[in-house]
Amino acid sequence: MATRKQDRTRQQIIEAADELFEEFGGSAESGYEATTIDLIAERAGVSRRTFFNHFTGKADVLLLDLRTAIEDHIV
Repeated sequence: MATRKQDRTRQQIIEAADELFEEFGGSAESGYEATTIDLIAERAGVSRRTFFNHFTGKADVLLLDLRTAIEDHIV
């Protein structure tokens, strides 16, 4: 069972990734390709290690966020 702090950290990482995917979306590369795990971790205020304690990679963040968004619209 995750603690509230773990839940908050996980949410910070998701929000940071979303912001970066969107910010870099207008460049020649897609926002996903231009966004690195280091950038996500820095924006979220966590270490790279903390990122990997919560996610396997940036695709994991994107898919989890997409699944959550879909679930929010279905309910």
